[in-house]
Amino acid sequence: MHLLESLPVNKNAIKAIAEELQNDITKAETHLNELHANFPEVLRAIQTRRASYAVLMHMKEHLEHTHSSGLVDDTEYKRLNADVKNRLVSLENFVFDWTAPNMRNFVTDSPLF
Repeated sequence: MHLLESLPVNKNAIKAIAEELQNDITKAETHLNELHANFPEVLRAIQTRRASYAVLMHMKEHLEHTHSSGLVDDTEYKRLNADVKNRLVSLENFVFDWTAPNMRNFVTDSPLF
C-alpha cells in the first residue's frame, strides 16, 4: 500500500504540496544554472572536491576490505590508512583561491531583466 493512500490527507493539499515542490525544484535548477554560468570556476572547484572525496572514501573502503580479507597486513594497513586520512584532512583544509569578479563587470554581465 502506498504511504499517501494510507494517510487521511486531503487530496487537494497533496496536489498543492506536489506543485509547490515542483516549482521549488525548477527554481533550484534555474539558480544552479545561473551559478554555473556566472561562476564556473567555483562550481568546478566544488565538483573537483566532491570527486576527490568520493575517490578517497572508495580507497578507504577498499583498504578496509583488503585488510579484513587478510590481503594487507596490519603494518601496511596502518601506513596506507594514515595516508588516506591525511589526504582527507588536506582536502578538507584546502582553500580554493578565488576572487570575486569586478562589480562593474558583474553587473554588466548579469542583466536583471
